[in-house]
Amino acid sequence: MRFLLRQSLITINIYLSCSLSIASSASSLHHDQRRTWDTDNDIISTCQKFDGNHGYALLQTRHDSPMTIELKIYLCAWITYCALCAYLLYADRKSYPVKAYKAFLFVRWKLLTFGIAATGITVVAPYTADPTWDYVDAAMMSVLTFLTAPWAVACIYLGLRGKAGVRQVMVALGLWMFSASWCYDLYLLLRDGQYPITWEANIYASSVLYFSAGLLWNLEYKTGRGVTFSFLETGFPSRPAHAGFMKIAWFGLPFMLVAICSIVYFLV
Repeated sequence: MRFLLRQSLITINIYLSCSLSIASSASSLHHDQRRTWDTDNDIISTCQKFDGNHGYALLQTRHDSPMTIELKIYLCAWITYCALCAYLLYADRKSYPVKAYKAFLFVRWKLLTFGIAATGITVVAPYTADPTWDYVDAAMMSVLTFLTAPWAVACIYLGLRGKAGVRQVMVALGLWMFSASWCYDLYLLLRDGQYPITWEANIYASSVLYFSAGLLWNLEYKTGRGVTFSFLETGFPSRPAHAGFMKIAWFGLPFMLVAICSIVYFLV
């Protein structure tokens, strides 16, 4: 019991250190993009003083330019990868324990924490300093994260340990990237008619949240062992024997703080 507690605390400490480092990098990129938006607003304000709406026309010329060849290649590459993952998922669908995963995921405390987090992120989205963030992509990414992160994080870990197949790991990576990045990119491409300049910063920031969610919703209390991650146990996924939250609350707090800090950061 003490060994397991010590190992869990070490893991959480390492995770938080890595999260802070990644978040710092994402924050730097996000601030650069904020400066770009501020500069654009200055261009609009200055030019409109002299030439009516011409300032807005200048801005549109600057930002609505065709996608670069690199972004076109990136877009085609990830769409192709998503199509491949869909094929792999369908072709090997019998190996995915969907019913067992539903029983594992749809537990009261998981649904409650998801509801609180999703509501918080979605409600504040239009009030942040990020113009790419609105009700639609906030809600969409929240739902996809809840449905896929626990399994994707678990599958990647099991794959690294040689306990999950290559095909399953490929699907898990596809679900991770689509939920944390590509659905956001696609939505903004359709909404704005251009690929978001925030696509790279979003990968880092959203991946931290995605990984946090995957670990949080894998927490489980085992009699005789204490708090552990469900994917470390045999028979994953399965409905936890102890579905209460109080015994794992302190272990879940660091992961919830990551989400809370992210919301607060975008509001200031």
